[in-house]
Amino acid sequence: MAAARSLILPASDYYLAALRAGTDPFQELARVADEMDFATCAVVELEVCRGLREPHVQRLFRARLACMVQQRFDAGTVEQSLCLTRAAGPGAPILPLPTVLVAACALQLGATLLTRDPRFNSIVGLQVLAALD
Repeated sequence: MAAARSLILPASDYYLAALRAGTDPFQELARVADEMDFATCAVVELEVCRGLREPHVQRLFRARLACMVQQRFDAGTVEQSLCLTRAAGPGAPILPLPTVLVAACALQLGATLLTRDPRFNSIVGLQVLAALD
């Protein structure tokens, strides 16, 4: 029996850090594609693609994201997001909406979030991975 494959949702900071470093983030993902599957959501796509100035680069990036498991926003995403904001408690800092939405998508998929953004570490039930290695 084959072992279950991990589902990973790389957050926008993963892609942006690779692009700033002049590397192709999809090459690193391809390196571990035999062991992991990858997911994305509209917030990640929008956060990354809005900074890509060259239309052909944006099209290529979007085409690669389109090959991943897609978490669509629906009533469940809204409810999950509201639950996350309520679970933080009255004294907790308010997380930015994109952070809450990406976390909600990862939780709905049962995916681990690939990110170095420490804000995600405070979200109850969210599995966070800082790097692929």
